[in-house]
Amino acid sequence: MGADDLEYIEKSFEKLNIPVAKQSALLEKISSGRKLDSETMKSPVNVTKALNPDGSQTVTKSWEDGSAISETVFPDNSAAASMGGFPLALPACVKGCTTKYEVGMTHKSSCQVWHQAVTWSAGFTASFRYSLSNGHYIKSISNPKTGGIGMGKGSLSYIKRSAYSSQTAKAQLKARQTVKIAGIPTSRDVGVILNVNTGGGSTSSFGS
Repeated sequence: MGADDLEYIEKSFEKLNIPVAKQSALLEKISSGRKLDSETMKSPVNVTKALNPDGSQTVTKSWEDGSAISETVFPDNSAAASMGGFPLALPACVKGCTTKYEVGMTHKSSCQVWHQAVTWSAGFTASFRYSLSNGHYIKSISNPKTGGIGMGKGSLSYIKRSAYSSQTAKAQLKARQTVKIAGIPTSRDVGVILNVNTGGGSTSSFGS
């Protein structure tokens, strides 16, 4: 593990509030190529929720080994916030949206979608609309950004661009992460997904 990789992980520990007592064991796991608990099907041991100044809610999940991820929901009743730049320092988000209301429809534009894990991060800008009865639609996705150990540039795509009101519209940024296990390069797909439904926009991830 190089100096840049170590610096990235240490910053991730800080952003995710990972206890100092757990950090050495996590570093050993990452260096040896073993999966963190957050990358498995294990259930988190703790889930905390925090209300952000812009009205969004950050949900942080932590596991027995100390690994963690953060995801943020920007619900319909949140205050709109206009934030310049891309939030590379934020744990996770669907934030910075400019909001416009119509009868039965909510439009959100220039939303900054972001996900932070221990060894990687990814995000993009999106605009979408949603409603209780007229369906949901992701208007645009752009500005993909990734960071972390062995992360490729990634690519944006629509999983389900348009959806009925009872369904969820989805778009994703998928990237290839390559790490060395016993000196042998090993790759996997990781990424962040934007979910749009009657509750607004939220993030989920794969490969965390």
